Amino acid sequence: MTTPPLRTVLHVADTLLQPTETFIAQQLKGAQFMPMGLAWARADPGLALPCPAMFLTSRLPPTGSGLGHRVRRRLFRPLFEAELIAVLKRLSPALVHAHFGFTGARIVRACKGLEIPLVVSFYGYDAGSGSAATFGELFDYA
Repeated sequence: MTTPPLRTVLHVADTLLQPTETFIAQQLKGAQFMPMGLAWARADPGLALPCPAMFLTSRLPPTGSGLGHRVRRRLFRPLFEAELIAVLKRLSPALVHAHFGFTGARIVRACKGLEIPLVVSFYGYDAGSGSAATFGELFDYA
């Protein structure tokens, strides 16, 4: 009897891996699944990556309250989502695990559109600093 191939769990974070994020590094080691990392930046200095990882080039501008911030985010969102969707289609993960709520909020539309299950871990600062506008769609899906 042959063993079925391991399913890919895609771990997504804004930056891989900050020196303090040993708790995420432990999750990137899998025996029951094939872990893969996806981020927009590599921490320097940072922890060694225990699995393969990809780094996206398009990034949403930071959130802000002014009109300029909202316009920039609206202009950049299609580029950001197109790159993310292309990567998700190519990797075809069984599950996406977003580390930190703000990362989950950024990727929820792509996961939802491709019907990929999304799990989000809130680790501290993000748990109390978001609003219904920030996390509403995320809480509806993940």
